[in-house]
Amino acid sequence: MTFREKVQRKLCWLWWRFNRERAHGPFRISATGVQPKHLMLVLPPEFHDFDIARLLIDPILDRTQPRAATIVLRENFRTWLSPDLRAKVVTFDIAKQNWLGLPTNGICEKAQDVGADVVIDLTPTFTPYTAAISSASRAPLRITVDNQFESGFYNFFIRGETERPLAERYDMLLKYV
Repeated sequence: MTFREKVQRKLCWLWWRFNRERAHGPFRISATGVQPKHLMLVLPPEFHDFDIARLLIDPILDRTQPRAATIVLRENFRTWLSPDLRAKVVTFDIAKQNWLGLPTNGICEKAQDVGADVVIDLTPTFTPYTAAISSASRAPLRITVDNQFESGFYNFFIRGETERPLAERYDMLLKYV
């Protein structure tokens, strides 16, 4: 990670913490339960990552068996999802962001209104936009597959070797859910 990326992460975390959210503590199994009531999946905003991540939607839903599910993705990726998807879909416009890359278009309020108790952000590298959506949900359990520790937004990390293909890192995630 470059110095610039480290500074951007820290600035995003500070801005988010002081202007939007308070840091959430670690999750408790008793609070989330073994089966989520409402699972929210945040899909990557980059198409090459999204194309791999979208294949995980059904396996994750099959394994977790949530009572309700919501998929959060870019507006222009919606047509790539299966019409038989058994989840609500919420879209965002990645162009509507501030100078730090954090959302400015009301998507955070939509994420909070979902009422998810588990959020899985499938974005493989830190993206302020999707990190903010995950954190704004206020879910007790917020999972990321990013390889860098970012506790300002998430509280459960699936770390994998970044040299491995993204599909292998997602397979590792499936072993944990």
